[in-house]
Amino acid sequence: MNEKPKVSVIIPSYNAKERLEGSLFSLTLQETDIPFEVIVADNGSTDGTMEMLENIEVNFPFKKVRIPVNKGIAKGRNHAIREAEGDLLIFHDSDMLAEPQFIQKHAEAHADHEDRVICGVCWKRIYRYFYTGFDKDHVKRLKKQGLYQRKMKDKTSLVSMEEVKSGAFLERSFDLQSEFIDILKDILNTYDYDLSSYQLPWRFFITNNSS
Repeated sequence: MNEKPKVSVIIPSYNAKERLEGSLFSLTLQETDIPFEVIVADNGSTDGTMEMLENIEVNFPFKKVRIPVNKGIAKGRNHAIREAEGDLLIFHDSDMLAEPQFIQKHAEAHADHEDRVICGVCWKRIYRYFYTGFDKDHVKRLKKQGLYQRKMKDKTSLVSMEEVKSGAFLERSFDLQSEFIDILKDILNTYDYDLSSYQLPWRFFITNNSS
């Protein structure tokens, strides 16, 4: 792909090698004819992230920015933005899986509104790995989904690459529940998902899944 990218996908990451690899794999499955690039800002990871990035095979222009010391997710994004060549920035996170229309939907939402900020929903979650540091609420959720087994090892995979490829991972997703999210949902229903007349639209700009 030699065409100048119209979209730059920005991904900051810190010690999330296995999740980041899946995230990048999901971006290779995008169903779009819109040229895009992906820029990963590695925030001083010590888990072999850079080695993985040097060896991963992708089907889009790919840039890697190494930040020696982790100075936070915002600084990571800003480093990546400086390398961006696209006209549209899409903010993605290392632990997110992109459904096949992810880039297409963001780009279409901007088609007639170049000055608009698009925010995807922030409450859709999925467990991709089991971590031994999970608290009881996480374990309870995993049990409810039938994903928990006794004596599971740290970083046990819960979603395979094949499930990402087939789209079956979407069936594993669930809505995170909190008072704040309930408020956001009520606002969206009240304004029919158009916040142009809402006084505090920035409440929805939680950065990931936004453009």
